[in-house]
Amino acid sequence: MLFEKDSANNIKWCLSLADVPVTLKADLCGLISFTGSMTGLLQQMAGDRPLIIKLLKQHIRPCHYLEALILECVNNAAITERIIQMTVDNNIWLYARSYFSPYAMAYFGEALTNLGNNSLGVSLINSHPNMVRSNFEYGMLDKNIVRRSCFKLNNQVLFSLEEAFLPPLLAVRT
Repeated sequence: MLFEKDSANNIKWCLSLADVPVTLKADLCGLISFTGSMTGLLQQMAGDRPLIIKLLKQHIRPCHYLEALILECVNNAAITERIIQMTVDNNIWLYARSYFSPYAMAYFGEALTNLGNNSLGVSLINSHPNMVRSNFEYGMLDKNIVRRSCFKLNNQVLFSLEEAFLPPLLAVRT
């Protein structure tokens, strides 16, 4: 499973999708750089087939140095990490890893704890219209294109979201 290994910490992040060492068709660039609800877009792409969100892991753990920099918290602070997969017809289209700052854990409380198999966007992001998303960063992880962005509220980092786009999803767009 992607994001399970420490390899996620070794991604070379780029500010532009054009700097990622892979050639993409224009429609794939549009998908990967889409700024709206990824869950909504994937549901639209799935059509009549169900998009299934499965929680693979959610736990509290100490953050690593780079995560502390991103979340603007102290190294080894307790953070919540959440990893999900999105599938259509038993094909994994997307893995997502989010990690929440101590501020987010206090702010969201039970809403974060009880996310389960629910969409992060539907459950948390859409219900906080003042939340601001950073620009994307892009990279490669195990030959899959990944993107990362951070979400802030009241100038405080709430969480970072990393999404890996897998071949079955990319095949739908070509």
